[in-house]
Amino acid sequence: VFESVLAHEKEGNLELAHDVASRIVAKLPETKSADRARAWLKQHEAQHEEKRVAEEKAKEEAVEKAAAAETKEELKAQEKVLKPIRTQMDKGHKRNAAGLQEKSSSKSKSAFEAAAGEYKGALSRIAKEKGKKDVPAGTMSELESLDATAKNECVDAYMNAANVELGRGNTAGAKKYAEKALAVDPGNATAQQMLTTAEMATTDKLYLDEIRGRRPRGGGGGPRR
Repeated sequence: VFESVLAHEKEGNLELAHDVASRIVAKLPETKSADRARAWLKQHEAQHEEKRVAEEKAKEEAVEKAAAAETKEELKAQEKVLKPIRTQMDKGHKRNAAGLQEKSSSKSKSAFEAAAGEYKGALSRIAKEKGKKDVPAGTMSELESLDATAKNECVDAYMNAANVELGRGNTAGAKKYAEKALAVDPGNATAQQMLTTAEMATTDKLYLDEIRGRRPRGGGGGPRR
């Protein structure tokens, strides 16, 4: 199962590789494939952190090297707005990554919930800043970008939690997280597909329970004389 992760990585599709690895550890937490997926995700997370630090350093250097004092002040003002949002989103990313490293279903689910909470907090900050008057065009553009990213990451966290519940056979729990994801991003196809899958699984379970309930109890075959 894990070989598909390496295949996607070799093709250069790291996003799909990360998605497949996440599903493996959520649905098959105690398998060798999950252990390999966790190791891959840990390495991937280290690379992500290194990239994030480099980007943050580059942003700070850009502010410091701004030629015009006015531009420099504008960038500082923009960074004052954006940095707390990025910080909260980074917390969400780290909580989600921690959940993917957990073997315990309950602990991983709690981590995914906490990650979603951080992203929702970031989305609330973004909405507040976008609602202010006279927001500079550059700042608004950055806010729009962060808004899209936070929504996607929040949905991913809820989907990870939904996959955990689905793996445990808790279709009602999977449905709940799919609905939470759709509340964040109503048009999200992945969340809609999860909702449909959970609803179908619930219907199948109810049907099987009904069939079992109709079966005669006790042994013996034919009718009594």
